[in-house]
Amino acid sequence: MGLSATSIWKRSQRAEIVRKLLGPVLRALQAGESKGTALYALSSALKGFVHMGCTVVVARLVLPEDIGVWKSVALLNTYMSLLELGVLKGLTRQYALHQGAGDQDLAVSRAHAAGTHAAVRSIANVLIVLVALVSARSRGSSPKTLVALALFTLPAAANPLWSYYEVLYRSGRDFWMLGWIQIAESGYLVLSLGLVLLGDWVGLFIRCAGMLPVGLALRHAWRPIPFRLSWDVRALRDLVRVGLKVVVGAHVYSLLMVGDHTLIAGMLGPEALGRYSVATAAQAAMAVWPTSCNRVLYSHMAFRFGKTRQASSLGRLAFLPVLYNAVLLLVPTLVLCCAVGPVISFLLPRYADGIPAARWMIVAGYFACLRSSAAVFTTLNRMREYTVLLAGALGLMYVLGWLGIRYLGTIESVAMAKAVTLALLAGGVNLAAYRSLQRSAING
Repeated sequence: MGLSATSIWKRSQRAEIVRKLLGPVLRALQAGESKGTALYALSSALKGFVHMGCTVVVARLVLPEDIGVWKSVALLNTYMSLLELGVLKGLTRQYALHQGAGDQDLAVSRAHAAGTHAAVRSIANVLIVLVALVSARSRGSSPKTLVALALFTLPAAANPLWSYYEVLYRSGRDFWMLGWIQIAESGYLVLSLGLVLLGDWVGLFIRCAGMLPVGLALRHAWRPIPFRLSWDVRALRDLVRVGLKVVVGAHVYSLLMVGDHTLIAGMLGPEALGRYSVATAAQAAMAVWPTSCNRVLYSHMAFRFGKTRQASSLGRLAFLPVLYNAVLLLVPTLVLCCAVGPVISFLLPRYADGIPAARWMIVAGYFACLRSSAAVFTTLNRMREYTVLLAGALGLMYVLGWLGIRYLGTIESVAMAKAVTLALLAGGVNLAAYRSLQRSAING
């Protein structure tokens, strides 16, 4: 009888520990929207793995050089995003914050101002790509590069508005509709493989060029609020004021995440970048589930802070996902590292020399998933420490990557540099987020 009572007590203790650990996050994810958040998380996973599967199929159908040409051109998106000026980053926080405070009119006025800014950016992006096209033609670039640049005007125009609607869905916590949209996008990824089958590299470029426009059309069709041009300077100034500090960090992080691509494209060429694409697909697959969960949690974090104005209420939402990801992703990371070699050798023999890079990128993806506490900085709008950490990581990435290419001449050395950089960044971000919450509690 004593053993039975002890066993029952131990089980109850374990259940209590699990409840304390999982309860806060589960309540935040549910909050009356459990179906929407669940559908969004599942559709994100579906889209990520469909994208990875399609990447394998495409890699078998076209040359690595063709993939590298498109990815080289697509790097323009990262640099054109500098024109955002923090407007969408400000909207991500302010839209959820004002809704949490019960001021829907103020939230909508910010949304309209941000939508107008996104429309202007779309026009500017097209002009930039056209200038790049004229410049490439005058330099005698290859026909493939010219075709890629001409088609890239479509995603360049769609990207700002796609991002705008993405923010509205996520910050407004309309994850149910966003989940269905992502399922439809997964359908496009599969069906558009026919373009590659029929048109080789031209079909590949058309398929890639259509992804963002199709996603934009879906998001616009079921938009959370009507789109309206609004030249509200006051609302725009508020978004820039809040978002400019955030966007500096976001852009530095974007530059960090494409730093390996930039180094490979500039120093080793498009073919090497094409072989590297399998490695980046492996990293992206690692990040699918944590990224979708972090987006859900961040919207709830901003909503909660708008409601309570207490930084201490953010602690569990900030750090428990880090713990969950660290534990739950450890085994999949080890399995993928072991399986990626045989899979690539069997399915994509032309990419076999990229297997070591793929293993390192899986490790990099694991560490990239351990920085969800960064939402603390954006929620509190205190970005100095985070931006300094990102700038240091960016510099380290370029130094280590350049040294790797300079002395080893392999894409594996760049992937290794990225894994080391993201591991150090994850540790620094979590420590800085903890200190930020501690200071807020003392000052509050």
